[in-house]
Amino acid sequence: MEDLKININDFKKDLGNKRKAKQLKKLIERDSLKEKSNLDIKDLIREQIEFYLSDSNLFNDQFLRQIILESEKQEVSIELLLTFNKMKSLLNSFPLLRDRITMIKESLLESKTLQVNHEKNSIFRKEKYTNENIDKIELSKRVIYVENIPSICSIELLKSIFEKVGNIKHISLPKYRYSQTIKGFAFIEFQVLVK
Repeated sequence: MEDLKININDFKKDLGNKRKAKQLKKLIERDSLKEKSNLDIKDLIREQIEFYLSDSNLFNDQFLRQIILESEKQEVSIELLLTFNKMKSLLNSFPLLRDRITMIKESLLESKTLQVNHEKNSIFRKEKYTNENIDKIELSKRVIYVENIPSICSIELLKSIFEKVGNIKHISLPKYRYSQTIKGFAFIEFQVLVK
């Protein structure tokens, strides 16, 4: 990860030179794959599902919030989570459905905020969700908006730059649906208020 100590301004300068930009992209992808293979896939899965069902995501994600609030036990089916693009990407090395479901169940054994139901087909929060749970002002103070991000940037690179400011809870780097290129901005949510 030493190679990734580059700031956003360096990227902007290099963007004019396509050859350098392609080399930088390869370097980022290589280091990203190394980092992903070094991290336990179960941790990545757990972190992603914890994010999906976190107060900050449910506050913004109308689809999941509706599912949670309409379910008596506030459960989300594992099969629904498997349809999410990020989950597909994390579980693409498990071709069988039962293996993907097993991986999710095993990943959540270590979760402090989520639990798998007794039937082992859904996930629920240990602390019930209500719209009143959220301190909207405090939440908005923990999230920053970053713009003018080069198209070759990655979540891992943003994390390496911004974790110097504080512990990061989640990074949202929106992409265009079909081309999968980034839109040039990101939202970075920190664990606690950053001063």
